[in-house]
Amino acid sequence: MKNSFIILLALLLCSCAEDSDDNSTASYFAFVGLEFTHNWDGAPINNSDFNQFKYTNNNGESMSISKLRYVISDVTLYDEDNNIKNIYTYPNLVDVSDANSLSFGVFDSIPIGNYGNISFRFGLKDSQNVSGFYTNLDSEDLNIPNNFGGGYYYMQLEGQYFVPTANDSIDAVEIDYQFYTNRAVDTTHIQPSRDTSIKIDLGPTTITDNKILTIKMNVAEWFKNPNTWDLDVLHSDLTPNYNAQIMMNENGQNVFSLDN
Repeated sequence: MKNSFIILLALLLCSCAEDSDDNSTASYFAFVGLEFTHNWDGAPINNSDFNQFKYTNNNGESMSISKLRYVISDVTLYDEDNNIKNIYTYPNLVDVSDANSLSFGVFDSIPIGNYGNISFRFGLKDSQNVSGFYTNLDSEDLNIPNNFGGGYYYMQLEGQYFVPTANDSIDAVEIDYQFYTNRAVDTTHIQPSRDTSIKIDLGPTTITDNKILTIKMNVAEWFKNPNTWDLDVLHSDLTPNYNAQIMMNENGQNVFSLDN
């Protein structure tokens, strides 16, 4: 599942072993990696769960997931006095359908010890959110058309939901949804654009030898807190919908947590 990540970790371990033969201080430093897991209120989500109506949102709609991918940037490590010690700015794409994208290294040669906080950004802050700037995102077709504000999508979550019918003899209708998050842009130019990326503070952590931090996304949170999401009203054309993007930003504040 994590072949490329395991190879990277093995190389770093070998490097540390070689350094220790020279009586260096390599043993006091660590490699730090991130891995991402996904769940629906605790029930694991993997690509094997795709295209199945396994989830019910807070609005009572039965849902499936067929795509879930999102951008992570600005991974930052702080000391216990809240001073930035290291920052990894380049964005990575986490894609549930691609096992190799679910984990990656962010720091090496980090001093072992206690840290006050580790954070990352969901999406890209405006100063970095420039179309054509990141080849890895360009190759995944994450660019937003200029007439919708340009830049990149923060997340693409797709699937279907059931619309029940009043007549029991008629099957419920399955409708596609596209829950896309991006910078909030008012195409009427009445309201200024708004950076709706989210800085996620995971809290204090202890860095030990070759530390792997597991970060959980509760997908159900996107649809319930503080805004109960009605897919029958907001299931498509969300990219140019300024108010919908604000609502998604509000719902995304508690989606991620550190698995201790």
